[in-house]
Amino acid sequence: MRILAVIPARGGSKGIPRKNIRLMNGRPLISYAIANACASQYITDIFVSTDSAEIADIARSYGARIVERDHCLSSDLVTLDPVVFHAKKEAEKQCNCTFDYIVTMQPTSPLLRVETLDAGIVYTIREGFDTVISVVNKPHLSWGRDDNGKLCPLYQERKNRQELPPQYMETGAFVVAREACVK
Repeated sequence: MRILAVIPARGGSKGIPRKNIRLMNGRPLISYAIANACASQYITDIFVSTDSAEIADIARSYGARIVERDHCLSSDLVTLDPVVFHAKKEAEKQCNCTFDYIVTMQPTSPLLRVETLDAGIVYTIREGFDTVISVVNKPHLSWGRDDNGKLCPLYQERKNRQELPPQYMETGAFVVAREACVK
């Protein structure tokens, strides 16, 4: 079974310039995602999709291969789907193979544990799901906006966290998808 990790790392972040290669504990942020992909028991190929020569050089130094991202896929308005699809197609060409699953990993999730990543991959395959996303249980005292834009509680009664039902929020750390679902 071939499992591709795609780590999208655009060079033109406006919110935090050069965020994907900023140092965290002495290492570039992207190195944590690459290290997790390398340590995975299941990921067979690791590619970073980038439009930045600097990010590409750093990613290579940590063991990733590179997909040069097209300019049309590099604006901050482009969603993840076409970026991952492009990376998958380019990785297939470079490896002269097809992949069974694609794991999209964000370089901005340095606290992801490889055990969690591998559990997500196993869960996807074992249960036959098309896609699995990383989530965290976050039930406690959430707030939102009403129709008038006013902040209001999303809970009926203030309770201790232990008494609340599970409520999950996407972390964005990874998405595991069956190859046919990556379009």
